[in-house]
Amino acid sequence: MSKLSIRFFRWGIPIALFFLFNGLLLFPEYVFKRSTTTFFPSSRLVSDPIIGDIKLLFIRDNADLFRLIGEIILWTLFVFWISRWKKPKSGKLFATLSYLIFLSYHWYYLVSFKLYGEPPNILNDLVLVQEVLPLFLRELGFFNILTIIGVLLFFILLFWGIYLVIRKTIQLLQDISNKTLYITSAGLGLLLLIWIVGVNWTYNASKDRASWKSLHWITPEIKTSFSSTKSLDIKEAEKAYRSAFSKPMSRKPNIYLFFLESYGSVVQLLKEEGPMYDSLMINLESQLRRADWKVASTYSLAPVIGGRSWLSFTSALTGIDISNHLYFNELLSTQYNFPHLVRYLNHQGYHTYRMKTMSNQKQSTAISYALTDRFYAFDQWIKYDDIPYQGFKYDMLGGIPDQYAINYFEEHILDDDKQPFFFFSINMSSHAPWTTIPPFLENWRLLDSMQKLNALDGTAEKSLDESMRYYLSIEYVLKVMVQFILNKVDDEALVILVGDHQPPGMTFLCEGIMNEFAVPLHIISKNQQMMEGLLQNSFAPSLLLQPERSISMRHLEIYDLILKMMNDG
Repeated sequence: MSKLSIRFFRWGIPIALFFLFNGLLLFPEYVFKRSTTTFFPSSRLVSDPIIGDIKLLFIRDNADLFRLIGEIILWTLFVFWISRWKKPKSGKLFATLSYLIFLSYHWYYLVSFKLYGEPPNILNDLVLVQEVLPLFLRELGFFNILTIIGVLLFFILLFWGIYLVIRKTIQLLQDISNKTLYITSAGLGLLLLIWIVGVNWTYNASKDRASWKSLHWITPEIKTSFSSTKSLDIKEAEKAYRSAFSKPMSRKPNIYLFFLESYGSVVQLLKEEGPMYDSLMINLESQLRRADWKVASTYSLAPVIGGRSWLSFTSALTGIDISNHLYFNELLSTQYNFPHLVRYLNHQGYHTYRMKTMSNQKQSTAISYALTDRFYAFDQWIKYDDIPYQGFKYDMLGGIPDQYAINYFEEHILDDDKQPFFFFSINMSSHAPWTTIPPFLENWRLLDSMQKLNALDGTAEKSLDESMRYYLSIEYVLKVMVQFILNKVDDEALVILVGDHQPPGMTFLCEGIMNEFAVPLHIISKNQQMMEGLLQNSFAPSLLLQPERSISMRHLEIYDLILKMMNDG
């Protein structure tokens, strides 16, 4: 090996170490945003009028692997000088453990943003891991001792792999001269200083997003994640809604409240599928109007961006902003007699139904749901085992197509002698990951006889990209809902269709265009007076909304909205 090669090799070791461990932390975000990200640094932002494209070194909207993480620069310097310790073993272990903490947290942070579109809260997420994740995994059939062992084994192997790389790197660094190490350390320190100054000088908080900074610090994120939430304040809401119980309703139509899984404003912003959605909504509205149904729509701000549907529909049913699971737990455990919408309708003589078609309702799951059952107080809760579906399972959450579930309810479970009624449901067929979309049929009963996938049985969408799979699931559920309204819903009924949150992992499409919490809300009825009232309160007289439309509605106001519509408001 020539002297030049040896020198290059010696200089290459510390540089390779830094880019390896720095890039590993950034890799999930690069994968999540691969559809809008280039491998090498690039940006769609406008150059600075003074320094031109130099700004893009420090501020860019590209999730490439060449951005810097401050702690990893400092960590790399620490590893450099472990090689000069007489007994470096303790340093190697500390370096491995500290990097594993940074890696685990930052991946957790990125996955949380991917799923929910917001920074994580460790205290809230610990409760989710303890209470919600086991139930969800049980329903998927994954919660068992093998899963736990597999997770532990993964972290053990990850720790050991990082340790081996660090040990080998330190062995190689021991052959590098102190001069080379001093120069390399000074170079990394200077790089960090330049990027600190450059980012602080070019970043404009009023125009630029924090995620566009090409220098990130993990420590402040960890500190923020441990911030506690305020206690839930419901006194005024409870007083206001309890007073409504004493007032009789002016009209008592049957009410259908459908929360549509992952139905967010993102569907309109998809490059190829957005125009398809626009055409779909125009067509569906035309079908409804030909049958004398009137429509009114607006955007409503959900309390969450992606995932955690129960927080979204609980906000709507209670009139309270339930934005995290800690609030949800507090509400269920201390306010089980809260005067929410279901209790109000029960008091007004409604028979109330709830349908949930997730499968695997084991004993432990049933015990966990007992608290929610007591709180929501529905007269009748239709679950997976109440629907004798015999056809192909289209997803891992139970697999019952929405078209089958709601039509079976209407024909076999709904009691015509118990009028008026309130029916609440959150569908499953548009739940991520949108791998297999059920077929949309004129005769829903045929779904029972379909035992496998073929050209007529449904569409296996795994070969399509995520955005198209997502759109097809939304197209399916909207067609199902409109068909159900046209064929099953009585002329006096009120139908509400509303998204629970954005599709997980796709919220970044809203950046700079519209509010990330915005989801469509559609009201469908034949009552002229009621619908005219909506049009006077910021609703549009159509199913299709424009992304630039101003937003004044929130999910917690859906309770109030229903009260007003039922009382000539």
